[in-house]
Amino acid sequence: MATRSSKTNGNRAYRLRWALCLVALCAATGLPSATLAQAPGVKAEHPSGPVASTFDGAVTVRADRTWQTVTTQRTTIFAEALLDRVGRQNFYYIDQMQALEIVAAYTQKADGRKVPVDPATFVRRDATSGTEAMYRDLKQVTVIFPDLAVGDSVVYTVKTEHKSSAYAGQVHDTIQFPQNLAFADSTLRITFPKSVPLRINSFGPGFDGQRSETRETIQYAITVRAQASGPDRVVALTTFADVAAVGRTYWSEAGPKAIPTAEVKKLADEITRGIDDRGAQAAAISTWVKRNIRYVAVYLGTGRIVPNDTATILRNRYGDCKDHVTLMAALLAAKGIASEQVLVNAGNVYEVNDMTAPRVFNHVMIYLPEFQLYDDPTAPRAAFGVLGIDTYDKPVVHASAEGVRVVRTPAMKPDDYIVVNSTKIRIAADGTMTGETAQMTKGTSSIVARNIAGYIQSDGPEVAAQKALRNSGNPGKGKFEMPSPSDLKEPYALKGTFTLDARLSVQSGPQPIPQGMAVLKRPGEFLFGEEKERGGAFRCFAGRQIEVIELTFADGLPMPGGFNARKLETRVFTYTTSYKVENRTLTIRREFVSTVAGQVCKPEIAAEVAEPLKMIAANIANTKLVFGKPQAEAPATNKNAQRAENASAGARDLRAN
Repeated sequence: MATRSSKTNGNRAYRLRWALCLVALCAATGLPSATLAQAPGVKAEHPSGPVASTFDGAVTVRADRTWQTVTTQRTTIFAEALLDRVGRQNFYYIDQMQALEIVAAYTQKADGRKVPVDPATFVRRDATSGTEAMYRDLKQVTVIFPDLAVGDSVVYTVKTEHKSSAYAGQVHDTIQFPQNLAFADSTLRITFPKSVPLRINSFGPGFDGQRSETRETIQYAITVRAQASGPDRVVALTTFADVAAVGRTYWSEAGPKAIPTAEVKKLADEITRGIDDRGAQAAAISTWVKRNIRYVAVYLGTGRIVPNDTATILRNRYGDCKDHVTLMAALLAAKGIASEQVLVNAGNVYEVNDMTAPRVFNHVMIYLPEFQLYDDPTAPRAAFGVLGIDTYDKPVVHASAEGVRVVRTPAMKPDDYIVVNSTKIRIAADGTMTGETAQMTKGTSSIVARNIAGYIQSDGPEVAAQKALRNSGNPGKGKFEMPSPSDLKEPYALKGTFTLDARLSVQSGPQPIPQGMAVLKRPGEFLFGEEKERGGAFRCFAGRQIEVIELTFADGLPMPGGFNARKLETRVFTYTTSYKVENRTLTIRREFVSTVAGQVCKPEIAAEVAEPLKMIAANIANTKLVFGKPQAEAPATNKNAQRAENASAGARDLRAN
């Protein structure tokens, strides 16, 4: 589907692929019974809300670094609409790594009677299906509570044996207290031998803890105080000493898999035949991996962080992010090019600490120190050395035979995201409008453009063009032309020709300015997110968005006029518009440049950009083709300008006739 909204879809699909890569690290350490079962979408209002819960948990860590979690939860239901949701509980575990047992499950009636759940009614099945079926060792047990009425409680005790961890020889787990369940005071006990260097931390309000010890063990007794509202609360425990230790453990398992074999050396020579430049050799290897190894995540046991060997990857011609990086590293090594494997979060996490690192890192990339660049061989539509937008300005762990180091990926610069939309429209004497659009992309925006090209291929170039025109507010017919989505040359351009259904009427008052077949966001959109996302600290991106629309009028048609140039400046972006009439062609040029220093903007930035961004949207929407009189400007724009002056600490709105 080739519309501007397709860019969002492309980003979402790209992020999903990343998230599936190492997200099993989280699944391996956080999904089992230590995560409380809950009623999805229910927001409790304790103590008089629809549900109220108490929780009692015990975690026992053994000297061999296996551990057991036993949790008992009681949830009382006060709303009839929640009987089915709360009365149907799902519990998850990872086969081979964990064993889950429902120790007890019953309905406790309001009068105190207990109605046990018959174990024969427990439903055990695979927890994933469809596109997520690669998690085929993730299992689910469903318990349905009988004879349940308003005022009754569901009570269950679940025991999970953690036979191993995704990280060999390490203990890592989290116990979550979701904000959408109202907990009365609850308890959690953690016991471990002194020989195990377990670290424990809590995140969120309302925790009280006491530490005690015997000759051989240490115990923490934690009280979780009732909390009517607030964020999810978490207790985390780990044996990792620091963030770097996560990288060392990962490398101990993954590193040996990247040693080049005879098969790999032969393939590396074939890929680079006739290429002498080392940088070009690295680019050729990256491109070969992206084009020839499909991304398919298959997670079984410790395979969540341990890649397959190169022989298996080459035989299957598919793998997850670890497999792609392992094969690329081996091919590079075969040509004498050093590389480092890079653990990163490919989501919304921009800070990491010692406790959260094992479950935060969910993706692996590669770094080539010789060229000082990152590459993602799992990104088949990313040019060599181009980062995806979700991996800029992130804490990362580099792991290689040279050791482990914790650094950050570079923050975005404006030239890391470039979109230039050039549309030329010819207006015939009868008002018929025909034209062509060329949308050039470079950097991370080209990844999105290639994803959209994939949708265009699926829809067909004519159908996709029709959708794009309709979604831009200018219905018509057209046809896209573009390079293959697997063409990784930069820049990447989507092109198309079109004829609009509507005809321009110079007698009908102000006319909207058609934008052609652009499929990526317009200047001022996307880089600062949606307004609803800017409530506090928010994600923001550097980039350059340029839009040039040329309207050529047939002889005999009047020429529009009265346009006002504009320049809007804040400390984090600039926006300029200019207008030129020459040889019966009106040229409108808009440029938005975001210069944010990092990918997390503080709340005060949200306040500063709110009105200026509205002004930009209004400028684009309110600029019309007006024939025979000066261009009128919407009164709201002047008010917005004044508010922006007051709110944006030096924002300037400059006009020139």
